[in-house]
Amino acid sequence: MPIFSDLLVTAAGALTSVLTAIILFGIEQYFGFSLYTWSIWFILPIGAILAGFAAASGYYFGAKLFNRKPTKVILAYMTLISAGTYFLIHYLNYYFLQADGKMVRDYVPFFSYLAIAIKSTSMQFYIHTRNAASTGELGWFGFVFAGLQILGFSAGGLGTYAILAEQPFCDNCSTFLKRSYFKKRYHFGSDEYSHHISKLVTLMKSDNPEEALLEHSKAGREKDTNGYNHQTSMDVRHCESCHRSWAKLSLFKQSSNSWNEINDLRTAIYYKRPIHVPKG
Repeated sequence: MPIFSDLLVTAAGALTSVLTAIILFGIEQYFGFSLYTWSIWFILPIGAILAGFAAASGYYFGAKLFNRKPTKVILAYMTLISAGTYFLIHYLNYYFLQADGKMVRDYVPFFSYLAIAIKSTSMQFYIHTRNAASTGELGWFGFVFAGLQILGFSAGGLGTYAILAEQPFCDNCSTFLKRSYFKKRYHFGSDEYSHHISKLVTLMKSDNPEEALLEHSKAGREKDTNGYNHQTSMDVRHCESCHRSWAKLSLFKQSSNSWNEINDLRTAIYYKRPIHVPKG
């Protein structure tokens, strides 16, 4: 049931959001360091972005576990709950704060406390791990800093959604595709190699991915060899429900000791039928 699966994915995301807030609150209480406030030159809230990824990680694992492609509704939940983690951390501080042996929450409303906490924010600047300067209380400028942190938490949620959205899924069933075949081949850059790539793309676009897989498996070499500085890979996945399939041809070129994908030459195609992959 799609709606039930979406609810489970949302629950998983909410759970990791709460756990993230508790962990960050614990770090702040026991070590006196607000990890989520770490920024690079004030502008880039790297700590909040990382915390946002952690808060939204439940959506990622939930989507994978329950095999559900994230919808636009899930995107909204991911963004809001990631941002809400910022407020939950402050609420935990508020809930357990004492003054003169009395609970602050019994006398001060949460949002009044939050405004005071934001205006009381101070920043420490570090150069090569050494404390170089301090701003003192930021006052009203603290709301700008808080806004950047909230945006950072939201960016973590958006980033998690983007990672999930990049993965191939079945449009018909809204589920992720399962890999059924993957192979790499190494080539020496030449006119013959260019002709090989052109032939693979033509076969894939003419609804003949099986022939493309066979052609790919015979060309080049199976292992990385000196001088063979081009790499191709064929990735095939299928839907376990409706048996639709997807094939992708990726090309890489070696630069020093790393392989860099040539994004403009990537070819990925969906097929409304199974792809019969070669054995071995």
